[in-house]
Amino acid sequence: MAKKLEFYYDVVCPWAYVASTRIDALAARQGAEIVYKPVLLGGIYSDTKAPQGKAGSASDTMAAPKKRLHVIDLKRVLARFGVPLSWHPAHPVRSLNAGRLLHALPPAARGPATHLLYKAYWVDNLDISSPSVLIEALSPLNLPESVLLPSICTDVAHAAALRNATAEAVERGAPGVPCVWIGDDDGSGKGELFWGQDRLHFVEGALAGVAVQQPRFMPQGPVGRVRKLEFWWDFSSPWSFLAFTQIPRIIDEVGPNVHIVHIPVLVGGLFRSIGTPIVPNASASPQKRADNTKDLARWSRYWSALPYWSGKDAPTVEFRWPDVFPIRSVLPLRVVLVEPKTAACLFAAAWSSNINISDPATLAQTLTSAGFPGADLVRCANEEAPKLALKANNDRALAAGLCGVPAFQVDGGAPVWGQDRLDVVLDLLHGWEDPASRFATSGPRL
Repeated sequence: MAKKLEFYYDVVCPWAYVASTRIDALAARQGAEIVYKPVLLGGIYSDTKAPQGKAGSASDTMAAPKKRLHVIDLKRVLARFGVPLSWHPAHPVRSLNAGRLLHALPPAARGPATHLLYKAYWVDNLDISSPSVLIEALSPLNLPESVLLPSICTDVAHAAALRNATAEAVERGAPGVPCVWIGDDDGSGKGELFWGQDRLHFVEGALAGVAVQQPRFMPQGPVGRVRKLEFWWDFSSPWSFLAFTQIPRIIDEVGPNVHIVHIPVLVGGLFRSIGTPIVPNASASPQKRADNTKDLARWSRYWSALPYWSGKDAPTVEFRWPDVFPIRSVLPLRVVLVEPKTAACLFAAAWSSNINISDPATLAQTLTSAGFPGADLVRCANEEAPKLALKANNDRALAAGLCGVPAFQVDGGAPVWGQDRLDVVLDLLHGWEDPASRFATSGPRL
C-alpha cells in the first residue's frame, strides 16, 4: 500500500507555494500518495498563540535584518527551484473562500485545483477572495457546474471541513505551513509532522528509509579556485554547534582552495542591537518551540547518517540539551579568540557533554582536560585584547546585516543564515550565481 503524505497548506503562503511545486515529484519518486488538506494559516497562528496573531504575518515580528535575510532566502529558493512568483500587491489576500472551495472538490481534483489557485495568486495576482475569480481560475479543469457554484464558498459543510483540517494540523504539531504528515502504518493515528518546504528532504528520507541529500544545483567536488568562506557562530547557539560539526563535511567536498575564516560573535549582543529577544525561542509559540526541539534532533540524526562527498561515513553528532541554558558565552568566546584551537572542545563540552562552560572554573578545567593551559587561557581571556576583538566581531556582524548565527558569507557576498542552508553555501562555493546580488533585498510581508 502506498504511503500517504497529508499536505497542509494555505494558498497565501509563499513557502507553501514553493512546496506545492515540489511535492508531486517527491511523491512520484517514492511511490507515495498526496492528500491535499487546505488550512487557514491565520487559524493556526490563532490556535497556537503565535506572537504575530491571527491576522499577522511571521515577518511582522521580525527585526529588520531578519526580515531582510528572509527575503533573500525566499529569492534564493525561488531561483533554485525555478518557481515563478510575482508578489501580490494586496498580499495577504483573504484565503477563506479558496480553502472552502478546495474542500468542496473531489479529492482527485484537489491537487490540480491547488496548482491553479497558486498560479492565480502568485503569478497572475488575482483576487482569490472573490468566488467568481476562484471559479474562473479553475475553469481549465472542466468540472461540473454543480461543483463550481459561488454558494459553495458559504456552504456550512465546506466551512467546517476547512476548520477541521486546520484544527487537525494544529493537533499534529503544525506551527505554520507548509506541513507534511506521514502516518504510522499500524493504524494508531500516530505519525510524524514535517514543517517547511526546506524539510522535504526529511520527508523523502522518511519514505525512503535513508538520509536524502538536500537538493544541489551545481557540480559537486573540489572547488577549482581560491574562495573565502566566513563562518559566524556562538557557543550559546545549538544551531551553531550543528554547523560547526559540519565544517569537516564542507572541507571533504570543496578541498584546500576554500579558506574558512571562523568569526565568533556574541549573539545575545547582536540580538540586543537589532531588537530581537535575547532568547528568541522563548518568545515563540509553544508549538514552534516544540518543533524546534524535534528539528534539532532530526538534524543531528541526519548529519550523522549522511555520508561525506568522498563516500566516507560521517561521524556521529552527539547532541544533548544542556542543563544550564542559556549559555553565557562571553568568556568562552574570548578564550577561543586567544586560542582558536579550543573551539572544537568547547562546542563538544557544551552541546555533547552537558558541561557548563559559562562557569570560569569549569571552563578552565575543561580546557585543561583537553590538553590546553586552561587557567592561563581564562586569565588571558579577561585581558583587553580579546574583549576588543569580540566587540569588533559583533560590529562586523551588524555591518554585514546578520540577524543571528550560524551564518556564512562566500567571498563577502550576502549572508546565508542557518545551518540548514549548507546546500546553498556549497553551491555558492561552486559558483552558483546568487540572486541576492541582483535584486533589492527589501520586501513586503512574508
